[in-house]
Amino acid sequence: MNKSNLPVLPAALGFFGLAFFGLSLYFLGPEFRAFKAGALPQKSTAISALETRPQAAWATSSRLAQLDDCASVQMRREAPFLPMAERRASARTCLRLARSVLRGSPTLSLAHYAVAVSALQMGDRRLFRHALITARTTGANEAWLASRRLNLGLIAFDRLPAQDLAGLEQDLAVLLSNGATTANLGQMLALYPQRRGFLLATIERQPPRLQELFLRRVSLQSARAPAK
Repeated sequence: MNKSNLPVLPAALGFFGLAFFGLSLYFLGPEFRAFKAGALPQKSTAISALETRPQAAWATSSRLAQLDDCASVQMRREAPFLPMAERRASARTCLRLARSVLRGSPTLSLAHYAVAVSALQMGDRRLFRHALITARTTGANEAWLASRRLNLGLIAFDRLPAQDLAGLEQDLAVLLSNGATTANLGQMLALYPQRRGFLLATIERQPPRLQELFLRRVSLQSARAPAK
């Protein structure tokens, strides 16, 4: 990268970050409108079944689907508005399932992520931090999991000690190096405006190659956005 271009990168990142923020709002608009209209999701069939018998499936694909389902239900943007008793019950169910899976597959990153999600819902900060760190060490370079970990970390940002923020930066670097997850980062810029400073500052600290990739992908996303 030409060194003469370095001084303009922070300004460019700020400009394109705001552009991507606006672009993300355009695409997320229907979801927000549905939420404001009261379209709260029903529990998934898998979660309802697990609450009566939280037993891990035998097939690996089925276990992954169960874990993905129980974590995703808790991570819905509408979840904080559901009754606390229902949220805690779902968290306990998911935690039992994840621990059951981890007994046979202790390095399964998705299971550790599910533990972290459940622990956050249950208010167990120590378990949350440990599970989130373990989810990262067992699946550091998997972009789809890095996206979920970063999203979870941004939700719990105020409850994380300073030393844990390096892990969020690591997840963000994984997203930047993977073109398929650029849109995920744009959604986070839109959903968590109070964390935009952290996200953009972290991007600025990444190698110039990753910064350029991000700017290029944001430009392409903006160019492809349909005109209103």
